[in-house]
Amino acid sequence: MNKYESNILSNIKNISYNFGSKSSKIINEPIFTVKQTHGDNVFILNNPAEPIDKIEADSIITNLKGIRIGVKTADCVPILITDLDATFISAIHSGWRGSYYEITPKTIDKIIENFKIDPNDIVACVGPSILSCCYEVSFDLWNKFKIKFGQNKFVFSEKNNRFYLNLARLNLSFLQSKGISKVDIINQCTFCNDDFFSYRRDKSLTANQISNIRLN
Repeated sequence: MNKYESNILSNIKNISYNFGSKSSKIINEPIFTVKQTHGDNVFILNNPAEPIDKIEADSIITNLKGIRIGVKTADCVPILITDLDATFISAIHSGWRGSYYEITPKTIDKIIENFKIDPNDIVACVGPSILSCCYEVSFDLWNKFKIKFGQNKFVFSEKNNRFYLNLARLNLSFLQSKGISKVDIINQCTFCNDDFFSYRRDKSLTANQISNIRLN
């Protein structure tokens, strides 16, 4: 099912996952998504009958089996998370606002708090997103990130007085800072690779891919 695979997630039994793209196979089952707001709200799904498409959040966590959860992206960073024993799953949507307000470490905190998971047992993958080759931002935004996260040299670049961010690398560093060593990244730029929807390239408010994960 996965054209863009994570070596780490693919070795976990009892889950199925997919980083969405234009060429992804159609998944013939419901995918539970939330109303994404480009914020830092984390939602824990406990009731499969809950109409979570009305819940305003950008991160979902559940330990319910047979439920496929997902996030929609079109340049933002999708992150899929589980643990070695597949006792829970999580899907995160992290745009620049979510990254700045650290939705990924907040999600990890919720996972540890609610499911008593050791960070050493958590596994994660940072999926395809717009990378620093194409993610040019204003100096003001770049400097805002630089002031807060400037210790991470892989996040920031500049060329010919133009300024670029790598939010995938920033979110990778968030996971690692929480003690998660079993994490990988799919270095596919959604702007460069036409197999992905890209807001920056396509200017569409509705076209996106859904990255999703399921406990079997």
